[in-house]
Amino acid sequence: MDRTLLSLAIIKGNWEENKKDYIDNFVPMVASLAIKKNYDEISPNDLNRFRDDFTEEYGLKIPINAFVTIFNRAVKKKIFKKDYGKYLLNSKTKEKHDFSINSSDFKRKFAKVISSIIKFRDDNKYEVEVQDEDIEQALLSFLKDHDLDILFASKDKSVLPNNVKPNKKVKYLISRFIIFAEKEEPDLFQFLLDISVGHALACAILYSKPNSFSGKIRNLNIYLDTPLILSLLGYHDKLQKAAVEEFVKILKEEKVNLFIFDTTRDEIDSILGDCQRWLERGNYDISKASRILRYCHQNNINSSDVELTIVNLDSILQGFDIANRRAVDPNENKEFQIDEIKLKGIIQERYQNNSFYRERNDYSIDRDVKVLSKIYKLRRGDRPRNIKDCKELFVTSNSSLSFASKIYEDSKTNSSFTIPACLTEVFLGTLIWLQSPQKTKNLNMKKFIANCHAAIQPSEELISRYLHEVEKLKDGGQITNDECYLLRTHRASLNLLAKESMGDADAFDDSSIEEILNSMMDEIKREEKEKLNREKEEHQETKNELLKAKETIEKDGLNAENKAEYIANKISWGIFIVLCILAGVLIFLNLKYDNIVIRVGIGIITLLSITTGFNIKWLKLKIRKRIKKGLLN
Repeated sequence: MDRTLLSLAIIKGNWEENKKDYIDNFVPMVASLAIKKNYDEISPNDLNRFRDDFTEEYGLKIPINAFVTIFNRAVKKKIFKKDYGKYLLNSKTKEKHDFSINSSDFKRKFAKVISSIIKFRDDNKYEVEVQDEDIEQALLSFLKDHDLDILFASKDKSVLPNNVKPNKKVKYLISRFIIFAEKEEPDLFQFLLDISVGHALACAILYSKPNSFSGKIRNLNIYLDTPLILSLLGYHDKLQKAAVEEFVKILKEEKVNLFIFDTTRDEIDSILGDCQRWLERGNYDISKASRILRYCHQNNINSSDVELTIVNLDSILQGFDIANRRAVDPNENKEFQIDEIKLKGIIQERYQNNSFYRERNDYSIDRDVKVLSKIYKLRRGDRPRNIKDCKELFVTSNSSLSFASKIYEDSKTNSSFTIPACLTEVFLGTLIWLQSPQKTKNLNMKKFIANCHAAIQPSEELISRYLHEVEKLKDGGQITNDECYLLRTHRASLNLLAKESMGDADAFDDSSIEEILNSMMDEIKREEKEKLNREKEEHQETKNELLKAKETIEKDGLNAENKAEYIANKISWGIFIVLCILAGVLIFLNLKYDNIVIRVGIGIITLLSITTGFNIKWLKLKIRKRIKKGLLN
């Protein structure tokens, strides 16, 4: 197992075992190295040599000032004694404690990770050669990609080695595996997550003013950047959305106040409005599309969906307790106006060093300058040395912008430390996590898996090369216009592009187009087959429901008829008995009294009986039928 990755896993293990701050994580490692290398005494002149030995042993680059902090902590623990600037290893403590580090369990887990990644490659037919060293280098590269998110507060670039040479395809494979392992191999996923957490803990030792980032942030006014809001709205990967939602939830638990600037709201309206119009037209160049439009293209989001978001934007923001449209009057607090031209130049320089933001236009950069300028005006000249005292803060996912903010701040404060106007959400989340590990456990996991999803998306370079090859094949007559249109516009094309190339633009050629086209046709056939099967299932379900309804109706009808029959029968029998009694009374009266009316009545009944067959029994049947019919109706 690579020594750097092993050290990160050890640091995470120390953190779990000691439940102390991040400085304590390094004390056993420093003590173990001092014993192993016979450093009974370490003078200031020995620190450079000790640092080199530490890098050789653990694969981590720790600056001298950080070692001084670690040794001072070891002195408090009586592992070392300090005598006239020298650190003396305490022989009694040395005998009392075992500082040897048992790495066998970490190595065993990592060996399991490697074998599982190879099996995952074979099961999914990824065409890439994988050696142990390739996996180690790809993991280090994955961690290094996110250094700036959590390290801008440090003058040192990274604790990780510089000579990391990742294989892009292996890096893609590992990201895919981590996504798979989250659900199917939770123990391996947790181990890889622990390495990522160890990286964050190791980076924390580089913070030049660690005490400035401690303390509660209650009542801090935080202004969220556009990409974070778009993630909350569901226009980034769903796991990125989950990570940002978790971050916002934690901020609310910390009792901060959340806002967006009017400038940010205007930009969101503009982005979503443009996206809606392009989707409505349906004719756009995916290579020149915005990230939001491309996301909609890949995920089958239509113009109506975007329009619904625009209409409900205020209520969605309110659902996250984000106050809308915080405006800053440009005519107020002019004495706190910053040098916007200088800040813009710094931002442009940082963006040139980041391919993701290199093509950012002047309008977007001016908007970045405006929001930072507003923070400085709201701070009214305060230069907070501690995060709990900074009052106003802009939070972004753009590490280049936050670093530009720090560079500008340093240029104005003559190297005295202040909290800059802008921090990344990863850095702020890490600060909260270092103080409340259990509270922010989910944030680490969600951000880690979201980073894996981001890593498997096709790069700008890969998309551009893909579309160029598609046009070239069409011009050469090797594919039809319909096939060209399908390759350019079908939502599955970019997903298949990433899978077929495994994120490596250099490995992409015209033969890949044919594979993508074939895969796409198979995908379309599969989708159509699934659609047909769904329709068949829905048809069968409808048919079953109709049959069930019919049976219910028939059953209900039968039940109603039985009930009507029962009621009609009871009533007709009642009438029959009454009529029989009435007939008996008439006969009795006729015999006893000689009454003309009674004789006429009996005569009429007798005549009806002779001519029509009328009798009381017949009348009972007629009455029963009429009552039954009336009840059923």
